Amino acid sequence: MFMIVMGLVVCCAAGLIISAEVGAE
Repeated sequence: MFMIVMGLVVCCAAGLIISAEVGAE
């Protein structure tokens, strides 16, 4: 269960970072 939750958190964090970088450009 923890592995799934951690995976979702990492994916969400990566998505936010990518969207932030794209929006900055």
